[in-house]
Amino acid sequence: MKRLQRSLCLVLCLALVLSLLPAVAAAKGSLSFDDLLAAYTSGPCGEGLTWALDKAGTLTISGTGPIPDYDTESDVPWYLKKSEVKKIVIESGVTAIGSYAFHDCPALTDVYYSGTQARWNTVPVGSHNEALLAAPMHFAEAQTGDMDADGLLTTNDAVYLLLHVMFDPADYPIADSVDLDVNRDGELNTNDAVYLLLHVMFGEKNYPL
Repeated sequence: MKRLQRSLCLVLCLALVLSLLPAVAAAKGSLSFDDLLAAYTSGPCGEGLTWALDKAGTLTISGTGPIPDYDTESDVPWYLKKSEVKKIVIESGVTAIGSYAFHDCPALTDVYYSGTQARWNTVPVGSHNEALLAAPMHFAEAQTGDMDADGLLTTNDAVYLLLHVMFDPADYPIADSVDLDVNRDGELNTNDAVYLLLHVMFGEKNYPL
């Protein structure tokens, strides 16, 4: 009986390990120690998103899209490592936080969001995310010309500013805290969008904000 129990335990453990292995490891046809380690510390967490936990306890959610809703906390990809999570970094491309994603992280001390607080306020957070909501939140500061408030200056900001100037501003809203007069001429027009594009493409030295 004991031998049967041990065998059953081994089978269950093996099934658990195999279920955690990334698809790339299976495609190789061989499994290394690095493959096993990676399965516990990184992987997908929804379409367009990935997660990675480093040795310092920083859990980073990268990519673009929503973290899906999970039925229970044990369905969360980093469930087995949740007690090691000390810091969470959420990139501005994350569009939603699903239920149970950050339900219980006992060692969590801080959450860092790469966008502004205004952008974070547009991200819906599902139920059972007590650990995330209880931790101190840190946001990127709004920059001159950061039209989409993601903490970065890209060509998207220049295009958005151009649309804001050329068409109905109500269709392309920009937060009051964002400085639109990027070329400092005291006026808001298409020149500001062009200047912002030049800044993004050629840098602060040639086109300072």
